[in-house]
Amino acid sequence: RDLPRVVAGYKALKAAGVVEDEWLKKYERPMVASMTIWASMQRRDSVPDKVSRKLEKDTKAFEKAVKSGLYEDAMKAFDTYLEDLPSIGPAGTGKINFDDPTLVPAETLELQLG
Repeated sequence: RDLPRVVAGYKALKAAGVVEDEWLKKYERPMVASMTIWASMQRRDSVPDKVSRKLEKDTKAFEKAVKSGLYEDAMKAFDTYLEDLPSIGPAGTGKINFDDPTLVPAETLELQLG
């Protein structure tokens, strides 16, 4: 449920090429909330750790950029978030499959089966 919201928001933002008021109204809240939830799911224990705190920081940077209307900064912050997602996390992979967010990305699956 959370990853499809992240993917939909990202794809809509990328397609627009700018941060529009319409995008903010429709996608900003659900996308940021889902990014935060996904970040917390990457922690290795019952309390926040280095990985989850870094991802939460990335999410806040993304949120600040989109609320400021800074498209390039938002895209950079989102790329950082994606880079910081762990290949192997507590519930499998933390990486996001943009073709089908309900599935594990093929390159991550290869690493797991490797």
